[in-house]
Amino acid sequence: MDDKSLKDKEEKTPLDAEEILDKITSIIGVPSTMDLWDSLSMKISDKPHIIPKVVKEKLVAKGMPDFSIFTIGPDGEVLIDGLPEAEYFKMHDMDFLDMWPLRSFYSTLLEKFRDRIRMGTDITPQAVSEFTAIVSVTDMMKSTQANKFSSATRKRLIQSIAAYNGVEGVLPSPFKQGELGTFPVLIYEGAPDDETILVKSPYLNFLMLYSLSESFKKSRGRDILRDSKGRALMAPNTSYLFKPTISNGSYGVAREFAYEVCHVIESAGSRPGTVPHISVRELIARVPEFEHKFYKTKRTSNRNTMLERAFSRLWKILKEDTILEQRYKNIRFPNLIPTVSLLDTVLEFPHNGKVKDEKEDIS
Repeated sequence: MDDKSLKDKEEKTPLDAEEILDKITSIIGVPSTMDLWDSLSMKISDKPHIIPKVVKEKLVAKGMPDFSIFTIGPDGEVLIDGLPEAEYFKMHDMDFLDMWPLRSFYSTLLEKFRDRIRMGTDITPQAVSEFTAIVSVTDMMKSTQANKFSSATRKRLIQSIAAYNGVEGVLPSPFKQGELGTFPVLIYEGAPDDETILVKSPYLNFLMLYSLSESFKKSRGRDILRDSKGRALMAPNTSYLFKPTISNGSYGVAREFAYEVCHVIESAGSRPGTVPHISVRELIARVPEFEHKFYKTKRTSNRNTMLERAFSRLWKILKEDTILEQRYKNIRFPNLIPTVSLLDTVLEFPHNGKVKDEKEDIS
């Protein structure tokens, strides 16, 4: 069977109970629409998002169970043990996880199933909620730029997946129209051999299905518009700006600042002369992991040290671990190292227009 026949067969194949994720991407793709940008971030939001964890040790110390019950309230709000999110996290310390392995995994899922979903194959919410992804340890290491395989590396990979046990994400429910639902983010199913990891992710699968299907272009009669190959035409829905090297973890929370800066730039528009901008204070507010520690820190000198460390790393990440300079003509970064007295300073990212990309411009 030639390559074209194999590709056509894959595009028309329904979702199996188990699928091998074998398409590791060179650029990480994440949802780019305004209502889904927070969907791969741990924060409190009225939009799809991942619910922060609670520091388990403190729960146990208080004689409380180290798990929470997530429900949707009568007004559609997320409740944790019966309390609204914001109220709940005023009472408990949040425990943030590294989101980049999860974003990389989402991108791999997207690469595997995007064309099949566009073809209208039988990838139903029920099938999506139950299927198991078969992931190669070697491919996972490539996706996070791990240098070499070892038993210790494999153990760390499994631990990073297991850390998501009990973590839930919030999305419009695929089973109850007009309602939100909470779904497990990542479930470790085991490792049958040294090379293979089995995982389930109802949340990421639903997110992929929702992001793509909401972007389908439709006629006035609400029929899905298709190209000559039968694939649904789509409005832009995914941002491809991040290199896999951003997943290696050495820059810590500064990577979340980079994630938010890229959203500011993407959402501002692609026309020449556009000047995306955001204040330092607002950028901090978009990264709750940093914000929480920053405002709990009393000494101004210590706050300034936190800002210096985060922002010096931020400008380095934007240049080395994103392709912003390739995608946006003559984009300029402020390279400012703010202090406490400069929190209201506005950071600007002027450019001369966005270069089209085949991955994004698929309609």
